[in-house]
Amino acid sequence: MAEHLSDIDIQNIVRTLDCWPQDKKLTWEMLRETLQRRFDLHHTRKALSAKVRIKEAFNLKKKSIQGIKTRKLPQSLSVAAKQIERLEAENSRLERENDLLLAQFKTWQHNAIVIHGMTEEQLNKAIPCNRKSRNIKE
Repeated sequence: MAEHLSDIDIQNIVRTLDCWPQDKKLTWEMLRETLQRRFDLHHTRKALSAKVRIKEAFNLKKKSIQGIKTRKLPQSLSVAAKQIERLEAENSRLERENDLLLAQFKTWQHNAIVIHGMTEEQLNKAIPCNRKSRNIKE
């Protein structure tokens, strides 16, 4: 039986998906084979897709690969270079925001579970649909 996926394993899997070639087909089985070769990870499709970050990264990459055929290329190299520069800056900003959100989540998780004794089931309980019952700022 495979061990549980650590945060580092999940990060490696998501980065593998980020770097997946745009011209190469992507399936769960192909991802599993790649992870076995690169990181000696032996997890089922079900175990991989149960992790939200992995499933979302997989779905985004799959859509990206399918959408590459319909995407228009920039008309000049300078336009492409500007677009790449903008996307790299946006990517850096989003990575920083993600790191801050993950740190905040770990703090909340610690406080909820360790200090207040909440269970994972309680933390995963869906938010009620009634807007009046939610105490969320919009």
